[in-house]
Amino acid sequence: MILVVGAGRFNVAQWLPDDPYPRALVDEFDQQTEPNAGLPIVETERKLRRALALMSEAGYDVGDTGFRVSDDANVAVQQLCALAPVSSLDAQELLTTDPDSEQLKRLQLLLDDEIAVLQQQLQPDSLDLAPSSGS
Repeated sequence: MILVVGAGRFNVAQWLPDDPYPRALVDEFDQQTEPNAGLPIVETERKLRRALALMSEAGYDVGDTGFRVSDDANVAVQQLCALAPVSSLDAQELLTTDPDSEQLKRLQLLLDDEIAVLQQQLQPDSLDLAPSSGS
């Protein structure tokens, strides 16, 4: 097993021959230059924590929710995307969305959807609460 930490995001422009190992020509995504660039990181973090809390309440194993989001906006955006309870397809879409502001917008929409679904799952079934007709 190899554990790696990336320093930036990139898109594979062209795969090269795999001899002696996989190689590619890549295009790097631009990093945000401003420290926070006015990104809604706190709001997104709040939604992520809400989604994870609802998942836990619904009986899903969410792991350690005591994470701390980085003060570096570029790192924080990637942390939030990595921690989000989304499908592999949505995670891939988040990973390839540029710039960070668009990533956060997309992540917030995904979290809103997840929260709505979980809230619906956690509501008592209205049919179970209806009084019996007695007939």
